Amino acid sequence: LLHGDPYSKSNPEVIYWRSRMENEVAKFDSELKLYDFRLGKNAAGEVVSLSFHLLIPHRYGMTEDEIHASLQDRMRAYKDGLELEITFLKSFI
Repeated sequence: LLHGDPYSKSNPEVIYWRSRMENEVAKFDSELKLYDFRLGKNAAGEVVSLSFHLLIPHRYGMTEDEIHASLQDRMRAYKDGLELEITFLKSFI
């Protein structure tokens, strides 16, 4: 899979949240791959959600709901109430 990820590499806020999300995904399972990362903000400009695609192995041992719940719990350690909007994609191999 060759994919150009369009996230801003110069925005400190994007770098901060993407780095934390990538670290938590890697600690959860290094087979999972995160890309197309974006921040969601409220009217006051506060980060309220992280949106991204997550590539998972074709026959993965956990459901998407289980993965989502675990990753969301991990990220709420950084910010209470933070929501994850994950688009799951399964690899063909």
